[in-house]
Amino acid sequence: MKKLRRKMRFSLLTRKWLFTVLIVFVFIFGRQLPIFTVGLDSKIRQGASSLSFMQNLASVSGMQLSKLSVFSLGLSPWMSSVIIWRLLTLFKLLRLDRLTGVKSAFYQNILMVIIALIQSYAMTDDIEFISHGSGLSQGVLRLVTILLLVTGTAVLTWLGSMNSEFGIGGYIIVMLVNMILSMVNLMLGFITMLAPNALHIMLAIVIFMLVSMGIIWLTVLMYRGQYRIPLRSVSIHNDFLEETYLPISINPAGGMPAMYGMTLLTLPVMIFQALSSAFPDNEIWQYLATNVTTTSLLGAILYIVLLWVLTIGFAYINIDPEEVAFSLRKSGTYIDGVYPGLETERYLRKIVSFFAKLGGVFICLVCGVPFLIGVLFPSYYAISSLFSYIFIISSLMFTVIEQVATLKIAKQYKGVLD
Repeated sequence: MKKLRRKMRFSLLTRKWLFTVLIVFVFIFGRQLPIFTVGLDSKIRQGASSLSFMQNLASVSGMQLSKLSVFSLGLSPWMSSVIIWRLLTLFKLLRLDRLTGVKSAFYQNILMVIIALIQSYAMTDDIEFISHGSGLSQGVLRLVTILLLVTGTAVLTWLGSMNSEFGIGGYIIVMLVNMILSMVNLMLGFITMLAPNALHIMLAIVIFMLVSMGIIWLTVLMYRGQYRIPLRSVSIHNDFLEETYLPISINPAGGMPAMYGMTLLTLPVMIFQALSSAFPDNEIWQYLATNVTTTSLLGAILYIVLLWVLTIGFAYINIDPEEVAFSLRKSGTYIDGVYPGLETERYLRKIVSFFAKLGGVFICLVCGVPFLIGVLFPSYYAISSLFSYIFIISSLMFTVIEQVATLKIAKQYKGVLD
């Protein structure tokens, strides 16, 4: 009987997959769950160019702008709060690096709520709310809608944390699902636009497949490629010296700059839209709300600059030369021909800087330039984010694959009482 129960018992990997499938189901269900204060056909009434920009960029964080639902904000407030908090702690501003883990999480959640309130305020601008005979004013109904949107993003953040603990992929599962759905919709829309000409459809599909395979190949190369710095240590026998090295990824920042860059760019746009709504006669807010988006030349250039800055920043977050140099010196390990301590830190900073810039060029070409082309050729702007999606999905899949591989390795070992 015990043997039968053991055979019927799901493995850890299977249980995690099932939990992740449940999270995905809840997320898709929440995307379709309408908010009772707005009509089922209510849409976010922004300018056509602004809405197209928001739809392209917001899909990374799970946002939904085609209609208002419980999960319309997605993980955008959480992602924005994470990057802002990381920058504040990285530069040791306000002494946030000295906070305990519990206090740090508390204040970061407060920051997330503030960002969610700003985004939901901008999202609910110029929407006619339904009172259902309650007699509530439009202002009160808008406040209720904002609170529901903020609650939705809080629930989605909690689901992501639960998936991190009991599922596979953590928060990125929400992003992957949303980006895949967005990619399908973008491709179907583009094919519909080319529908009268079958030759153009076939040519577009072939070009898209070739470019996609090229981006995936380069992403794998940049992710798997390493620059290995040989190390020497007094605690390792000479026979093993060739096997001791410090790996530096060709793209130290990974796919984080593209993912967080697309999310961060939506934050100032929504702030400017909220300010332009509050001060409709102010031409500055009106100009910024219209021209900071990637549908304009200024916005596209700003996005490329943002990608470059984030790539450099994340490279130094992932590989801190000062911390690595201190760790090497503490363990009695050193780089051949380089003195331990400050000289090692300078040497590592030079190496990280070179590969960070190399990764920055790659990310800007793949994720930034298509938006610039979309500005010059507006008919192709709708698909300008497809290449960013491909790069981000390819990068995030490595995380999922590595987690699954780790669970498979753990499965090979049996407990003492098994």
